[in-house]
Amino acid sequence: MPTRDQLLEQDARDLARLGYAQQLFREMGGFSNFAISFSIISVLTGAVLLYAAAYSVVTSISTVTLYLAYVIPIWLNWRNPRRRTGEYATRATAPWSLGRFGPAINAVAILWVIVISVVFALPPNELVLWTMFLLGGLIALYWTLSARRRFAGPAAGQGP
Repeated sequence: MPTRDQLLEQDARDLARLGYAQQLFREMGGFSNFAISFSIISVLTGAVLLYAAAYSVVTSISTVTLYLAYVIPIWLNWRNPRRRTGEYATRATAPWSLGRFGPAINAVAILWVIVISVVFALPPNELVLWTMFLLGGLIALYWTLSARRRFAGPAAGQGP
């Protein structure tokens, strides 16, 4: 079994053969290890604290938009039969059904999304509200100025 010094010399020879110089100082004491570890942790903590507000905004917006994406089909399937417009699933055409409890569960889901969206936009997350308004405005502006003219939609008579 090679000694520690022999292993270090072999490492240096292997590095030299590959064209590299030995740059790693392998003899660090306990205080040096602590100082370097503490410095790295301090920098990472500072970075997290610097972006803490942005992190809160991004996670809140992500949660609200995921809830909205979840509730839009529920709301459309709840609204369309009452208006007798658009497409909607019935108990006969749906892959599964909640039976007579379906409308009540849909109403609870819609109310829950409304409540949780308001909660995530309340202080101290009021930046979420203004960021979502700005994002919604930018999307509406994009639709009005560009996408509306290019989006043709599905061909008439084609669908599931």
